[in-house]
Formats: sequence, C-alpha cells, structure tokens
Amino acid sequence: MKLNCPTCKTPLNSQYNCKNDHHFYMDDGVLVLLDRAFKNKLENWLIKFEDFRSNALPELNYEQLPYSGVIVNKHLWNARIADLELIKNVIQPHHQTVLDVGSWNGWLANSLCKLEKEVTAVDYFIHELDGLKARKHYTNPNWRSIQMDLENLDVINEKFDVVVLNRCLAYFSDTHQLIETAKQLLSPNGVLIITGINITSGETEELTTAKVIFKEKYKQNLFFKSSKGYLDYGDLNSIKQHSIKLKLYPNWKNWTKRILFPKKETVYYGIYTKTMSK
Repeated sequence: MKLNCPTCKTPLNSQYNCKNDHHFYMDDGVLVLLDRAFKNKLENWLIKFEDFRSNALPELNYEQLPYSGVIVNKHLWNARIADLELIKNVIQPHHQTVLDVGSWNGWLANSLCKLEKEVTAVDYFIHELDGLKARKHYTNPNWRSIQMDLENLDVINEKFDVVVLNRCLAYFSDTHQLIETAKQLLSPNGVLIITGINITSGETEELTTAKVIFKEKYKQNLFFKSSKGYLDYGDLNSIKQHSIKLKLYPNWKNWTKRILFPKKETVYYGIYTKTMSK
C-alpha cells in the first residue's frame, strides 16, 4: 500500500521509513503512522480517555458483530446493523477496495472482509478491546489497520472504490475538509458513504455532563479534536453543499420524528458517487 510520511509527506518504503529518516512501525498488527509530536499528544489524551471509559467496556463476541452486540447494547448495535445493511445495499460487486474511517473495534472491516472486500481500517483508537488492536479477537483479521491522524487522510496515497465515514463526522474539527479529502480518495465511480449523521437541535444534557466531568478530572477536553461532538441542522445544510445525497435511516420511528417533531433528533446517511468527470 502506498503511504506518505505524516511528518514530511514523502513516500514511505516497504519498511515504513521515508528518505528523511522518519520511521514508523507495526504494533500488534496495527501500523502506527503518527508524527512524533502528534503521537505524544494523542497518547497523553488516550490514557485519560481510556481511564474515563474503562468501566464501560463490555465483553463482546467480536466475530459475530454487529449482530452479537445487541445483547450488550440494543440501541448501539441495532444502529450498526442498520449501517451494515445500507452499506451492503450501496456497494456493488465491482467495488473491491474500502477505506473504513473511524473503524473503532473493526466490526465493519471484519464484516466487509467476509464479503471478500479489501479493507483498510483507520482510527485514533488502538485499544485491544475498543480500538484497532481488537483485531486480535477476530477469527481472520485480514484487513489493514492504521493508527493515524484522521484529519490528514492524504497520507494515504491510494484510491478506493468505497470510503466509509463510520459514524465519526461529528468528531472532526473541519467536516468540510474531511468530506473533500474523502472524495479525493475515491477512484472513478467510487462511492463515499457517511453513516450515522445524527442531527440534533443542540448538545444533549448527557454530553454536557460528560464534558464537565472529564475537564474537571483530567484538565483536558473530552474530545481530542476541537469539535462540538454532535451535528445540528446547520451542519446538515453544510453536508448538502458537497453534493451528498442525504436519506433518512429506514425505520418508522425515524420517519415519524422527522414529520411530527422536526426539532427532535433524526438520523441520516449520506451517499456521494464520483463520476468519471469529477
């Protein structure tokens, strides 16, 4: 796979080194592709974040995700099942290469590998239960895993038939740039899929409380990047400006809320197809 150095942007060789003597390495099946200063900052935050959520990591039957997760968290994993079904409906037989952005514990990468797709999974999180290193819990983890700065996706010097922004759009400091970069990573006739576009009228009480607790305990922000942590109707309009077709998730509760309570939370997904002329 063709990759560029995150420090100087020059190509990496097969040993993940660049001509300017920047070195990167594999860690338990995960390529750590981080600039040194960024890596130190991220690791400092990850230690605090993993301590914050340590009591909330459930035991999972990874191989059978997303379906097996319903027993642990019905709401969360039913949403992922809906994601997988819509992705399977969008992906065509000629779509072979997939970039899974915000891969989390690899559930989607594993599901798509079962469909004989070539998957590259990228994320900030590397935890062995709730991050990229969770690949060890799958029967045949034959996808690539890369820990990297997700707001510098252009270090990946490849084109993909499918790019999935996997329920992560709300956590980027520059959603406009993220979408534009993701579009540039598409091969001709490639498809960008944005899952879990959860639109609310403002920050929830739960999120506000979590931010306050995290700040008081660790003297840092809850989110690693400067972001709201949610998407509102202004964000929805911005997404539309990227020629992305937005559709409501196909469940009756979502449709009912959109019609009867337009100010309440509604969940969309987005599709963009790169034509030969783009």
